[in-house]
Amino acid sequence: MGKFTLLHLGTRKLNLAPNITNRLKVETSIAIPAGNFMRLQRLQFLNLRHLPARLTAEETGWFLGFSEHQIPILVSAGLLKPLGQPAPNAVKYFATAALCELNQDIDWQARASKEIMQYWQKKNQKKRKIA
Repeated sequence: MGKFTLLHLGTRKLNLAPNITNRLKVETSIAIPAGNFMRLQRLQFLNLRHLPARLTAEETGWFLGFSEHQIPILVSAGLLKPLGQPAPNAVKYFATAALCELNQDIDWQARASKEIMQYWQKKNQKKRKIA
């Protein structure tokens, strides 16, 4: 059998009958395949009513439709700007308000997609030259 992750959904109170005053607490959990856990986290994040004011690189990728490993490419190209002046090895946070504007900008989406494509083309050309 494959690996599964147990996801705790919270505690629910159930009324068994109208005349019973005590309520039964039931722990609600489900087992999901391990590979689907990140997809479930992404889905839960994207369904939030109110996003946090700042997002991590992973959350930024989810929000903009890019992978987490593509966010540093966009930062180095100057298409995304992290909050403050973080050290190169520090966790980068991005302002949700600015990301909302970028998410609606079709030209920015095209530039970002093109930049990622060009990054991988250059990287693959270097591999071919070495081999």
